[in-house]
Amino acid sequence: MVEVLNSSIANKLVHDYIHQDETITSYFAYDYQRDDTYEQRVTYLQQRDYQRDHLVAALHAFNAQYTSSEHVRRHIDQLHQSDATVVVGGQQAGLLTGPAMTIYKCISVIKFAREREKQLGTPVIPVFWIAGEDHDFAEINHVNVNEQQHIKKMVYQDRTQNKQPVSEIGIDDARLKAWVNDVFQAYGESDDTQSLLDAIYTFIDRSETIVDFFAYLLHDLFSQYGLVLLDSCDKRFRQLESAFFEQMIHQSETLSQNVQDTLFNLNASGYHVNLDASATDAHLFYHDAGERKLLERVDEVTFKDKHDTIRLTKDELLRIAREQPERLSNNVVTRPLMQEMLLPTLAFVGGPGEISYWSALKTGFEAMSLAMPPVIPRLNVTLVSRDVCRWLKDKNYSIGDVLTEGLEAKKQAWLREQNHWPIDETAEQVTAALHEYYQPLKDLAGDIDPNLQPLADKNRTIIEQQIEYIRRKMMKSVEQHHDQALKKFDNVQMDLKPDNQPQERTWSIYYFINAHSKDLIDRLLSETYSFDGRQYLFYM
Repeated sequence: MVEVLNSSIANKLVHDYIHQDETITSYFAYDYQRDDTYEQRVTYLQQRDYQRDHLVAALHAFNAQYTSSEHVRRHIDQLHQSDATVVVGGQQAGLLTGPAMTIYKCISVIKFAREREKQLGTPVIPVFWIAGEDHDFAEINHVNVNEQQHIKKMVYQDRTQNKQPVSEIGIDDARLKAWVNDVFQAYGESDDTQSLLDAIYTFIDRSETIVDFFAYLLHDLFSQYGLVLLDSCDKRFRQLESAFFEQMIHQSETLSQNVQDTLFNLNASGYHVNLDASATDAHLFYHDAGERKLLERVDEVTFKDKHDTIRLTKDELLRIAREQPERLSNNVVTRPLMQEMLLPTLAFVGGPGEISYWSALKTGFEAMSLAMPPVIPRLNVTLVSRDVCRWLKDKNYSIGDVLTEGLEAKKQAWLREQNHWPIDETAEQVTAALHEYYQPLKDLAGDIDPNLQPLADKNRTIIEQQIEYIRRKMMKSVEQHHDQALKKFDNVQMDLKPDNQPQERTWSIYYFINAHSKDLIDRLLSETYSFDGRQYLFYM
């Protein structure tokens, strides 16, 4: 069962976008909330040419490595049709699929594709774009667990030190299995733990890279819904992108200037976008000796990396694009453009951060003679267990208040109600009396010797610290008396809003699957959602 929570959106740009404020909507090409937007978008897409046969072959080859699902094969085959489009979202290849928001993005892509297929009467394929070209392994090499009401980051240690793409990072089966086992031990054993571990170990055995492991897990969760996976670093797709890299190289200066100008205008409109872009950026990476190096323009005919360890002429770079496109990859600016050129994209599904930086890209699309697709906010979901729900109801606490304000203030208020001893009041009275009765002693010390006054001040501070020390000790004794009840406050806080961060950004979906069974995904997909930025509470 789901409940909609009208929570506020902290990101002003995203808030204004969802509410279609004209100040921000001018930075996007479509009103994503209008049904006729998608009819207009289909008309636009049918005017463009796509390498559909080659795309289908590459998608079949990639997905067949991880699943034999007929649903996936059928969806890929539908892309042969000239009226078939895709809804696409993407994420890095996190271990155990990373934070739960990755899974909600997959669900968003599947649900929105279904909606639009029903509306348009033409095939709309859900596609998940794995950002395998990313090289920041530290962003994906861990999951969080709850260790005594504190978030503990459990890191999979890999010997990789350079900046190679995640798609090229191999895995050590024994080390990764040991890491998975440690994670599930921290989760706690349930009826489903062993079967989950057995399946995950099998996927590790079959995997050579981090992306392989990620793809196996996603297909295990979503292949029956026909979710199609695409790895941005796969050489089969790189071959299809060769001519698109050439276009990006030719239009590099215009593209960079357009994006920088848009960022300036956004800032002037009161929107801060976390996107580092300058007019000299090429927005392309060059792969050199296992590392990705971000390129920038020196002049009209020369490109170099940030540290000037390599230099390439424009002609050399164009030749690489034609003959060795796997040596190039996109950054955060050109990845959406490449996605647009490769796929007949009906809509893009993104989180708050993606919506924010996509606001700077409309003129970048236009520099490449493209129209930015409609941008859809992914679903925001908070999972609520039965135990948590019962506890909140028993305490008469609103889950909305908990997600907004946290439970610490409520915990302290509850503790004060249980405490029948005037600890704070007595400590305050003693401290006030100390100030009153200590002053004559301080004055006398000063009369005897002015150099004694600082010593008197220090002495009084020490006494105050001792009063505070015994106050804390008394409160600690009271807390220990109510230890189990207070731990429940902390457990609920850690479950719903750990360290006051969104649940979906902290816990992996496997934290919940382990506790509540794998059919959690099916139940989430069986619900009806609106893509309006509101918070969904899913009661498990």
